[in-house]
Amino acid sequence: MAQPPPRKGAYNKTVSNLHKEQLANIQAKNQQELDLLDDIKAFMKQKATIEKNYAEGLLKLCSVYGTKKIAIKLGLDSNQGEDSAEQDDTSSGDQNIFKVWKRVLEENEKIANLRLAAAQVFQENISDDAKNLRAAKNVQAKNI
Repeated sequence: MAQPPPRKGAYNKTVSNLHKEQLANIQAKNQQELDLLDDIKAFMKQKATIEKNYAEGLLKLCSVYGTKKIAIKLGLDSNQGEDSAEQDDTSSGDQNIFKVWKRVLEENEKIANLRLAAAQVFQENISDDAKNLRAAKNVQAKNI
């Protein structure tokens, strides 16, 4: 004897369970993405703080060593302008160690200022973008 066809109620129950399982999977994936966005936001805030502290420390270090009057102690002309210093470097071909030191300090100041700008971008833009994306995904998840 052949078995009777499956009842309509059992089919509906199977489909309903399948939909519930898929919905749970989607919600779990969405929650993982929201957690990742929170981690990205926290990471970027901490990175911005570290970059800012490093840049401020580097600027302070450069200003401390830049204000020392090494050139005057050794009898070098401290009133010499940037243009004349560059002309002397190119015309004579020899580099004075103190000119090199001054250039090192200036380049480190530039790097510190760039790091400060990068820290500001990290703090303002990237962190805010992650926050806005998280809010949008949260709204989208509620619509599911």
